[in-house]
Amino acid sequence: MKPGGSDRQGLYRLMVRQLLYDGFNEAARVLSESTLSAAAGVDDEGGALADIVAAAQEETTEEAEKQARLDSWNTMYNYFGQGEQLMTRYIGAQTKETRCLCWSPDGQYLAAGDSGGALTMHLTEKMMESPGEATTPSTSALARTYSDSAFSVEAATFHPSNPVVITGSRDGSIRLYHYTRPREKKPLIVMKDEFAVRAMAVHPVGKHLLVGNEHPVIRLWDLNTYQAFRAPDNICDIPKPGEPPSAGIINVLDWSPDGNTFASGTGDGNLKLWDPSQPRWGVVSISHCHSGAEVTSVEYSKNGREILTAGNDNCVRLFDLRTYKCLSCWGKPKQTSQRVLAGFTANEECIVVVEKDGIRFMDRNMSDSVSVQQRHTEYAFQRIKAFAPSPRAPFMATGDDGHKIRLWTPNNAVQGFQVELKKPAEAAVARHPSADLSAMPSDGELQDDVMQDVEGT
Repeated sequence: MKPGGSDRQGLYRLMVRQLLYDGFNEAARVLSESTLSAAAGVDDEGGALADIVAAAQEETTEEAEKQARLDSWNTMYNYFGQGEQLMTRYIGAQTKETRCLCWSPDGQYLAAGDSGGALTMHLTEKMMESPGEATTPSTSALARTYSDSAFSVEAATFHPSNPVVITGSRDGSIRLYHYTRPREKKPLIVMKDEFAVRAMAVHPVGKHLLVGNEHPVIRLWDLNTYQAFRAPDNICDIPKPGEPPSAGIINVLDWSPDGNTFASGTGDGNLKLWDPSQPRWGVVSISHCHSGAEVTSVEYSKNGREILTAGNDNCVRLFDLRTYKCLSCWGKPKQTSQRVLAGFTANEECIVVVEKDGIRFMDRNMSDSVSVQQRHTEYAFQRIKAFAPSPRAPFMATGDDGHKIRLWTPNNAVQGFQVELKKPAEAAVARHPSADLSAMPSDGELQDDVMQDVEGT
């Protein structure tokens, strides 16, 4: 019997029996005499009070966990907003279909590559000047345009410490631009590969550049000497006779935060973890991690212990890099022709998933059943081709095949961004004191017409 407020004697009898059961006979005698409570059935029900307390504590723990999950869910709502709170702060006009997006490390620039071979750069402060929701395309935030490539810009990334943006095109060319000089329209360097570039990732220190292309062999470019190194052929997913040539192409690449390893996602559905310092590059392969569908997104968590992937099976998965097991899976597996993209938000409390007809926001600690779904009607006839969450603030950018890029923000994001801008862009170098960037050209060494071609080895 669980005593209520009106059954004090029952409570006292439970206390006396518990004391006798635990061997505190003298304390039980004093309590019994003081409350005039006789105790019986000590052998059968002596531990009843302890059982009641344990059950109450378990119930309290469950309630606390439910509240913690609710608080975490509320955090996601507050971070990205919901419904009308998520707004299009800026719409940028592009001349062609957007193929790739990326943010500078300090979050001040957004770079967009398009299918016409142009790379445009937009200032975040200018994009945030709109007091309300944007409804018409604008070029007010456009800061730079580089259009010297004749082929589609398929990948772009920023150097972690120098004001350099790097692009990769379908003709296999890799270009480095110094974006703080308005009159500098030509690239600092042009490196050539023999296959179309699909993905790139700069080492956290900035010494090396990973390049994935329409070929299974990954290239590692030295940004000091501009020479390329190939991954060993016998550990790459080179298609076998009878397999489609696109089976082993490299879709996505990402370096770990410490720069010791990197991850790749391929067209045949494999996730690979590489360690270039080890013999045979120390490959660990998680085969068919998306039911054999293409891997379309790969991103390390900031602590380097987990990796987030997305694939064309319409699922997003979070893997533990210590056990190589899947920790969480969002979505129901089904084949889709539209690339499913996913990434962490700046604080990694939420996961953003971009699909054919909209955007999903999910708390990484919660199941798919309580994820927040937010779809946008203007994408009914426009497919999202690229997206990038800001590394510094609760913003995200999307690019579509309607020749537009959009900056999405919650309503209360403006003040927070001003604080984030004060963070230095050299944070990555501070974590790697051994960084040697002396080989990058200084302002005085740059020439207007300097271009250098380096053939892929």
